[in-house]
Amino acid sequence: SSKDVDDLLKVRFQYNEKDGSKQTRFILQKLTDFIFDVSQSLDDFNKNEELWQNYFRMAFTLSTSISSLGTNKRDGKTMESDGTTLSFGDVWKILLEKKFAKFEEIFHQKPNIVNSLRGIYDRTLLMTAVNDDRFDVFVHLMKYPQDFSLVSKQGYNVLHFVGWYGKVRPLEMFDQQTIEKLIDGRDEENNTPLYVAAFFNNHDVIRWLLAKGADHELKNKFGQRPDEMDECDDVTKEIFRSFRLSW
Repeated sequence: SSKDVDDLLKVRFQYNEKDGSKQTRFILQKLTDFIFDVSQSLDDFNKNEELWQNYFRMAFTLSTSISSLGTNKRDGKTMESDGTTLSFGDVWKILLEKKFAKFEEIFHQKPNIVNSLRGIYDRTLLMTAVNDDRFDVFVHLMKYPQDFSLVSKQGYNVLHFVGWYGKVRPLEMFDQQTIEKLIDGRDEENNTPLYVAAFFNNHDVIRWLLAKGADHELKNKFGQRPDEMDECDDVTKEIFRSFRLSW
C-alpha cells in the first residue's frame, strides 16, 4: 500500500537527518531522480519490476556518506574499499567468479562504481560484460542503476558493443525508453549501433535493431548508409533491401 511506501521513506529520512541538512537534500535529490510518487500503490510500482528493484537499491545507498557516492564521472582504474585499492581488473574478476555478494558489499561502500569504474578504452563494467560475452555478469549488472548515456573512448554506447559481438539476448533486457535513447547513438566516426552490426555482419542483431526503429538511412562520416560498407556480406545487404521494401 501507499502507507508502506510512506513508512519506508520516513525510516530513511529519520536515519539520515542525524547527519545534517546536506544528507537530507541528497535524499530528496535521489528520490526525485527515480520519479516516485508515494501516493501510488505498490501494485502500481510492481508493474515495472526493474524500476522497483532499482528503487530499493537506491534506498539502501541513502545511508552512505555523500563523499563516498561521488558521480558517474570516470574516477580512474582504481577505487577504495575498506582501505584496499581495487583495480577494474580486481572488480571484474569478482564478477567473473560470480562472487555477487562481494560485489554487493563494494556497491554499498561506493555505489557509483557501477558507472564510474572504467577499464580498457574507458569501458564500463556493463560494456565489458557485453564485450566479453558474459551474459551472466550482464544480467547481474543490469540489477543496478546504470547510466546508459556513458560511452567508451571510441564513443561506443552499450548497444554499439552488442552490434559488434552479435548477441541478441542482451538487447532483450533493455526497456523501450533505453532503446530509444541509444539506438541511433553515434560514435567518433558517426557510426550507430546498426552500422557496427552491419560492419560485422551480425544478422540477428541487424534484424532486431531495424525492428526496434534504428534509422537505416543515417550516414556516417564517410557518407555511407549502414549497408553500403564494403564489409557487408550478401545476407546483410538482403536484410536491408527487404526491410526497405516493407518499410
